Amino acid sequence: MVTKKQKFLQDAVGSVRFIACQGPKPGTVSDFWHMVWQEQVKIIVMLTNCYEGSEAKCATYWPEDVKSSFVAEKYIVTLLAEEEGSDYTQRKLLLQNEPRPAREIVQLHFTSWPAHGVPTSEAGLLRLICSVKELVGNFEVPQASIVVHCRTGTFIALWNLQQQHQRGAPIDIDATILKIREDRNLLVQSKEQYLYIFKCFAEYLRSHEIFDEYGSNSLATTSGDVRVVPSSNSTEPDDEAECAEALLKMEV
Repeated sequence: MVTKKQKFLQDAVGSVRFIACQGPKPGTVSDFWHMVWQEQVKIIVMLTNCYEGSEAKCATYWPEDVKSSFVAEKYIVTLLAEEEGSDYTQRKLLLQNEPRPAREIVQLHFTSWPAHGVPTSEAGLLRLICSVKELVGNFEVPQASIVVHCRTGTFIALWNLQQQHQRGAPIDIDATILKIREDRNLLVQSKEQYLYIFKCFAEYLRSHEIFDEYGSNSLATTSGDVRVVPSSNSTEPDDEAECAEALLKMEV
């Protein structure tokens, strides 16, 4: 069951696709897996390392060795496979809650987010979104079946902006960010993250044929020129001062 610390968020067409939540701590791992089971989650997107510098950010809520398992109260979690890439790791997990049938879950763990600031490259996060789209296309994913934790706002904003572009819809980056901040307060927490969304989306527009290759089964792909709607806050901030000013105007 989704609690006050978790929140359903919509994609660009109004479907409830995401569960935004905090990364589990050692004392909440079993609660996390209970939520995953209750909401029939098939995909988990993790956008932090367990430790960033000396600071613990998230518990290791999966077994670290392939074919090994651990118990989180009534749930048994087994790591079936793991594939490491330059920017993220993909893990296939088996979640058991006997006597019910076990479920396979895929976790995509972005590992290139630094302890301070934002990633130096936009392509890594865009490739991660491609992989999630591909999984969505391969699964019959029910509503709200993608859990996103840590730096949630950046991921969902970019997902929705890409979806708008694929549908040929007008694009307003500020309004997109504001909408997800209304759904869950304090998403996109810094001017660095705000600027990074602009940079990532600009990179996507330069190479969208490549990034749109995945996920065509799950997202509408109506062709059309991108139309960026001017905003009273900003259209594309030129420096950090403009980013900070625009972000402050969106405080809710």
